[in-house]
Amino acid sequence: MFYTLFLGDCCLGKQCLEHCKYKYDHSSADIRIGDLWGKAYINNEDGVSAAIAFTSKGNEILRQCNCELREHPFSLVAEGQMKASPLKKRGFEKIQKSLKDKNIIIEDIYEMYMKIYKIELWKKRLRNPLKSVFNLIRKFG
Repeated sequence: MFYTLFLGDCCLGKQCLEHCKYKYDHSSADIRIGDLWGKAYINNEDGVSAAIAFTSKGNEILRQCNCELREHPFSLVAEGQMKASPLKKRGFEKIQKSLKDKNIIIEDIYEMYMKIYKIELWKKRLRNPLKSVFNLIRKFG
């Protein structure tokens, strides 16, 4: 439930929504470490970690680590990274307020998010019905 909310951009701070100067290929860190989310390793059930060296010092430290390193183009490693600030979704403030309330359990917040998400999904489908029909045929056909 938490990952659905987190990956649904419900846990973002003000700086992430308005202007984060550290997105995608911008960083003040020597190294950025995370999961490799993208098409290259989509079928890897164990998961793959990614490390990006932004400085020569970071590159030197990575080379000294006792782990297997494979070089990939930055675009592949950062494929799942945000390139721009996300749009604030409908219900964002209500979900944020609920996340901060110690009396509200995550199951209730998740349910609230799913109701909002389903409404938005149907609105999107109604705006482009031909694409929706094509996707359904491709999924079930």
